[in-house]
Amino acid sequence: MTKQNNSAPVSPAAVQTLEQIITFLPKMSQTDLRAAASVIDKELALRSDLDMNLIHIMLDAFDQKKTSLGAFALSPNGTLWCKNIPHLYDLVSKLTEGKRVTQTVMNAIHQNLFQLLSEYLKGKGIPPTLKTVCHEVANIQAIFETNFPGYLQSQNGRNLYLFGLGAFNEEPQQQRGKVSQS
Repeated sequence: MTKQNNSAPVSPAAVQTLEQIITFLPKMSQTDLRAAASVIDKELALRSDLDMNLIHIMLDAFDQKKTSLGAFALSPNGTLWCKNIPHLYDLVSKLTEGKRVTQTVMNAIHQNLFQLLSEYLKGKGIPPTLKTVCHEVANIQAIFETNFPGYLQSQNGRNLYLFGLGAFNEEPQQQRGKVSQS
């Protein structure tokens, strides 16, 4: 192992290998550590095909046993999920028109879509096993269009679905229930 030259301090930006990161960690301030953790979290979120919150929503919707992200990721169902989940993401992007929505609204959208998938499977007589759900999520847009014909192509009323899920709350929270004094 080569000896590091201690005369020139290493900056966080210069750290590029895992060995350098491990070496540099003890020298970092709390602020630098928090910043590094934030960057790492963002990078992992960008590179991860698995959204644990979404997986738990799916498991709840189909009364499946909770599992760890690692166990799910390494399973054949996790591989199938990673292959097919972009179909759900594409549909959600179309429904939200690429706009940011709160996590609560996003959870409601996911729950509603999994409910549609559940009803579809029941209607077809297909048992909602984890494998089946991970496979059939690829058909989520077709299932949505069957339940809401023409919605995705409609220019008028495009936001009715989101409005029904509470995505648009124009009335401020503190104004609810107050009677005008005029």
